Amino acid sequence: MQSKSKKSVKVKYKPNSGPICVTEWSSNGVPDGESNIDLNIKTDENQLKCEIKDPLSEVLYSGSQFIPSHRRFMILEVEENKARLKPCVYFRMKPQINFPVRASSNLSSLSYKEQMDEYNEKFGSKRSLKRIEQRKKFAISFGEDDYQEMKDKTASIASKSSTPTDGVIKTKFDTTDIINDTFLMPPRNQNATSAKEVYNINDIVSESIVTNVESSYDLENFLQYINSPLVQHFAERVKNNLEKACCIFLDTLIKLKNLRSSELKKVESHGSLGLQSFELQQYILENYTVSLHASNKPVRTMTEKCKDKIIIHGLILSIYLNQFKPLLISEVSKVFLTSTIKMRKYGNIVGCHVDTNKTKTDRVFVFKLPLHSTDNKTYKRRRVN
Repeated sequence: MQSKSKKSVKVKYKPNSGPICVTEWSSNGVPDGESNIDLNIKTDENQLKCEIKDPLSEVLYSGSQFIPSHRRFMILEVEENKARLKPCVYFRMKPQINFPVRASSNLSSLSYKEQMDEYNEKFGSKRSLKRIEQRKKFAISFGEDDYQEMKDKTASIASKSSTPTDGVIKTKFDTTDIINDTFLMPPRNQNATSAKEVYNINDIVSESIVTNVESSYDLENFLQYINSPLVQHFAERVKNNLEKACCIFLDTLIKLKNLRSSELKKVESHGSLGLQSFELQQYILENYTVSLHASNKPVRTMTEKCKDKIIIHGLILSIYLNQFKPLLISEVSKVFLTSTIKMRKYGNIVGCHVDTNKTKTDRVFVFKLPLHSTDNKTYKRRRVN
């Protein structure tokens, strides 16, 4: 609807007269003549239609939910059964994608569901993105049966501590259960007289792995195998082959934690972890991932418990390679793509105290005796029937 100065526009809103198409609008108006966005208004079957091409994304947006008869347009906004007009200058809509006909010779390599997922990844809502993430995490193919079967099997592997019992749901994990979980935590020496004696680093990086790394890698120039900036910082001060093997091991754990589910499936066949040793790759996959079987085909995946184990072991290795000095929480959380709040919880589980650095500008982990004692409170709420 065209707007003119010194004139008011009254709109009679009839909610039962027909559906109102709401598009994604932002800013205040249509692009001016100096804009980089290509604007084209044409008549399509006696109906005005506007097409806009965004040169950055190279996607064509089209629509006819407005009356493009002037450089200034109005949009009808409905809130609480009241309608009002507001000027718009820039608009953005979902593109109308025409998928190829499956029966034609130009058969697309992607299924219809896969095409829709790609479409929703770019333009979908938060709920759609969450659904796609779950589908990619569990599904071998995009069939609903395989997806549901995979999801059920993954749930069966979950730890007993995370399963609600006796009608109680835990809204926060019980740190006592995690500390006593042998899958997540390496053995802790209760009689340690110094911080260095609390954990035996060979419980994470075994002696056989160290021997294998010595025979498979050029440890004189091992920095070429390290990608993480944090591990490169540790690697500059290593003194022996055990510490060098720990650097390679920690760098691999960081790569594994940040892999996408689709990339994780290709690790065994394509070696996407980039390791020189096949034995080291198999050791990491067997200890930090789970193998699920669906459609008679084993597939590697990571449950939340596997990710917890990677972060906990990675944090212990970081403390060891940092020579038990204060460790910046922000740097560790950055490489593991984890929030600092969640990383502080992992640090407390390992036994770290949280303190400020010398400049009082950032938080650090301090690993010292006596270790941080987590409160054994488990926050619970009753199940609502």
